[in-house]
Amino acid sequence: MTRAKRYKSRLADNPFTLSTAHTLLHDVFGYSAFRGAQEDIVHHVIAGGDALVLMPTGGGKSLCYQIPALARQQEGLGISIVVSPLIALMHDQSARCARPA
Repeated sequence: MTRAKRYKSRLADNPFTLSTAHTLLHDVFGYSAFRGAQEDIVHHVIAGGDALVLMPTGGGKSLCYQIPALARQQEGLGISIVVSPLIALMHDQSARCARPA
C-alpha cells in the first residue's frame, strides 16, 4: 500500500477528523469553507501525513498547519511541530527597511 493510500485509509477510519476540521475552521477562524487545496492538505496532515506547503502570501498556509494541530490535540493524537521561516523573513525585511538608501 502506498503512503498516500495509507493516509487516506487512516482518514476514512477516523471520520471525526473531517467534521473536526470544518468545525474548527468555522468556530475558531470564522470561515465557512476551505479555499483551494487547503482542505486536502488539512485532511492529509490530520491523518498523520507530512506536508510542505508552498502558497503565495495570503494563500492560507497558516490554516494548513493550525487546524491539523488543533484537531489532533483535541482528539488526543499528540502535538504538532511546525517549522516556519516566517520569523527569519520578517527580520530580513526589517533589516532591509532599516538600511540607509
